[in-house]
Formats: sequence, C-alpha cells, structure tokens
Amino acid sequence: MENPRFLIATDLSDAASKATDYAIEFGKRFNASLLLLHIFEVANVDANSNKLMSANFLNREIKKQIQGTVNDIESKHGLQANYMSKEGDLFVLLGEAASETHSDIMFIGTHGIRGVQHIIGSFIAKVINGSALPILVVQKESKPCALKSIAIWIDHSQQNPIEGWIIAIAKSFQTHIHFVFSEDAVGPGVNAHVDIINQSMQQHQLPYTVYHINEIADKHTHFLNYASSIDASLLVCCRHGHLVNKPIEEIITNKHHIPVLCLYVDGKA
Repeated sequence: MENPRFLIATDLSDAASKATDYAIEFGKRFNASLLLLHIFEVANVDANSNKLMSANFLNREIKKQIQGTVNDIESKHGLQANYMSKEGDLFVLLGEAASETHSDIMFIGTHGIRGVQHIIGSFIAKVINGSALPILVVQKESKPCALKSIAIWIDHSQQNPIEGWIIAIAKSFQTHIHFVFSEDAVGPGVNAHVDIINQSMQQHQLPYTVYHINEIADKHTHFLNYASSIDASLLVCCRHGHLVNKPIEEIITNKHHIPVLCLYVDGKA
C-alpha cells in the first residue's frame, strides 16, 4: 500500500474526532495523505435559498474548524492533509467523493447504539452499501488506536479470507490475527479456507489463531464476545456483492466499542 489516500467523513462530532485520530495513526504508518470531507445536507428548496444557506455563518465556521484540523494534522503529525465540502444528499455525495478522490479507505465515526442513536446501524450500513471502498467505523468510546489483536469474521459465503489491507495492517502494527469461522471445523469449504490462511500467514510470518464457532445459534454475538475476551482492537467483516445485513450492522455498532473495518471483496479465491 504505497502512499494511500484516506478519506475522513466528519461532522465535527466527538465520534468523527476519534475517527480522525485513527486516520492519523494509520496515516503515519502508511505515509498516507488525508482528506477531510464535510457534507452540508441541503433542503429541497429553490436555488437562491440554497445559495444563501451555503454562505451563512454556520457553514463558514464549520469550514474554519475543519481547516484548523487540517493545519494541526500537517504541523503536528507531518502528514499531507486537505479538506473538501459538498452540499446535497449525504449518502450520494459520500460515494461520489470516495470515487472522485480515488481514496483507499474511508474513516467514519459513530456514537454507537445508545438512545436516539438506535438507527445508526442502518445509517452506517447505507454508507457502506453505497461504496466498494473499505470503510473503517470508529465509535466515540473506542480506545486509542494501538492495534494488538484483530478478529476477522468469516461466514459461509466468503471465498478468500485474506485481503491486502489485513496483511498490511497486521504487519504495520505487529498484530495477532484471529480468524473466526461461523462454521465448525469440518467440510471441504472450511478446510480450503484454513489452508489459504495457513499458507498466507506462514508466507508473511504473522502470528494467528483459527477459531471455529460450533453449534451456537447467535453466532455474531458469540463472535463479539470472543473478540472482547481476546481484547481485540479491530474487527474485520466483509460483504461479497450483497448488502450489509442486520447481523453485520450489530458487529459494526458493537457494544464493546471495537472499531470495525468493513471490506468489499469480489469473492474470487
């Protein structure tokens, strides 16, 4: 991953600030450039009204604050940074920005599932479904970025449990990887996945564990509890051309406040 571009969706909330902290730490390790993106959601009114709203005091202050964050990133952390703002539909513009800036990962913050934030899972799912870009979701209560252990959810539809960013992150942070299968340790499909894991981990000389969830109804909850028990500092889940479903939303907004990297893979072995 040579000189990647990281896109940070920000609304200046505490959660967005935590996501920015993660992007900075990743940026240092991968020599990445950072782009902060703020979207002004504009009501469906006439063009003159939109023009007035875009020029108002609040919008100017938001841009000023984001520019201050950009200046701090450059002066305190030595990373190239910039910002952009867009007006319109949040979900459409997030996808467009990711494409037009040729970003490699999007960082986004969430307040989790407390109180009125019970709809945040669907919100994040809609963001993820709108882009094939890897998206790292960080909660407001997530611990500082010091990745020691990664837990990867592998379901029955996954064809290749290894992805380039997983290897790059594990090497950079010297991280132990836990591959957690939703199926027990039988069957040619599972065995083929385990063979791929063994070969790749030996090739890259990375420490790892293979764990199987056996005969448990609520596998996603068990996965999250397992991740918490090993003090995982990053979760990884994938979608394979299908939309993020409710169980994956629960992983993304997990009560343990562990950040989640949601990847899109093409399903090819």
